[in-house]
Amino acid sequence: MGILLMRPSLGRFPLNLWYDPLQFLFIGTFALLPAAIGSSLRLSNSGTVGYWLVMSQWCMFIGWVVGQVIGYKIYRKRIKAAHEQEIGIR
Repeated sequence: MGILLMRPSLGRFPLNLWYDPLQFLFIGTFALLPAAIGSSLRLSNSGTVGYWLVMSQWCMFIGWVVGQVIGYKIYRKRIKAAHEQEIGIR
C-alpha cells in the first residue's frame, strides 16, 4: 500500500517536513492567511509595489490551499488519523 500519512492536527509539531508533510502544509496555510490579510489591511497606503506584494501573498495562500486539496484527493487512501497511526490500528 505504500507509506501512510497522518491526518493534520493542531496538536503536533509542524516543522517535521520529511516525516509529516501534511502537517507542515496544514500549519503553513494558517501562517500564510494572516500575512495576506494583514498586508491587505495596509494596501491603501502602499501604492503599486504594495499591491503586487498583497497579490503575491494571496496567490501563495490560494496555491497552498489548492495543493492541499489535490494532495488529499490523490493520497486519500494513504491518510490515517494520528491516533490510528500511533496505536497501530489498521
